[in-house]
Amino acid sequence: MLLAYAIAGMLVVLVMRMLGEMAVAQPDTGSFSTYADRAIGHWAGYIIGWLYWWFWVLVIPLEANAAATILHALVRLGADVGICAGHHLAAHHHQPVQRQELR
Repeated sequence: MLLAYAIAGMLVVLVMRMLGEMAVAQPDTGSFSTYADRAIGHWAGYIIGWLYWWFWVLVIPLEANAAATILHALVRLGADVGICAGHHLAAHHHQPVQRQELR
């Protein structure tokens, strides 16, 4: 199992180095799909762009749900504590900052 983590970690490092080299060689404001579009073709850029969107829309909420389940099993807080904390964050964390006039 440790070997699998080492191999996966090495692959991540290699992919990030490749992306860094592509960004230095051909700077652009796009993401992964821009490089695939240039190197392989428009179809590859389109597919990678939609896969990236799919990752953010589907996989990230699933991972957040799994993390919440694990934390709930470890911490064992009641549902009322989670609801109150969620309400507090939603109501108070995202309020816009009001600027005061200087006199």
